[in-house]
Amino acid sequence: MPNASLKKFLTSATNQYAKDLAGSPGEEYLAGRNVNLEAAHTARLGYVKTPEPGHDMYAGMLSIPYWTKTGVVAVKFRRLDDGHPKYLWPNGQESSLFNVRSVLSGEPYIAICEGELDTVTAHFVCGVNAIGVSGANHWRKHYARVLKGFQDVFVVTDNDPEKEGRNAGQELANRIVRDIPWARNVLLPVGVDVSDLVRERGRDALPELLGLDAKPVAESGSEDGQPV
Repeated sequence: MPNASLKKFLTSATNQYAKDLAGSPGEEYLAGRNVNLEAAHTARLGYVKTPEPGHDMYAGMLSIPYWTKTGVVAVKFRRLDDGHPKYLWPNGQESSLFNVRSVLSGEPYIAICEGELDTVTAHFVCGVNAIGVSGANHWRKHYARVLKGFQDVFVVTDNDPEKEGRNAGQELANRIVRDIPWARNVLLPVGVDVSDLVRERGRDALPELLGLDAKPVAESGSEDGQPV
């Protein structure tokens, strides 16, 4: 967990990058994933137009903040070109649950998505209470304790075609269901992620798949500038 000084820096950087998103290549990229500027602003996604100290290598990338009640504890960056790796973490940062504030939503259910941007689509575009895990190797057994109070846990991971005998999305789903026995693995169409589902069928498609009533999407962040 970062100290107070680092969280202050990360929160300030997040707010600056969020201001620079409008009209940037980052906004264009997100639009292609059906994340409009309103949803992106609510999630505090940003674009690294002018890098903060130590962030020069992330110039021209999308910024994806990990918010908690006490501020931003990590920022992940995504390339907008075809370079690899697609996602980069600053040294010293550790993966954790993304959009963890949704655990405090008061909803009786929660959806677990694979990847931050699919989580943004689910939560801020579709109105589904959702958290995210970066991938199969980033699920931790103790996360199950955080989700113990939910009546329903929906596991919405990629249903990828097998590559070399592996289906990475379902490997993640299997790990989650092993640790949360009452969770339900909800299969997306093969080769389709949450963003694809919304692109093809509209934002109500995910709530319908989960058997939920579609809810209005939050229009803006909270008064303190944090995602709701």
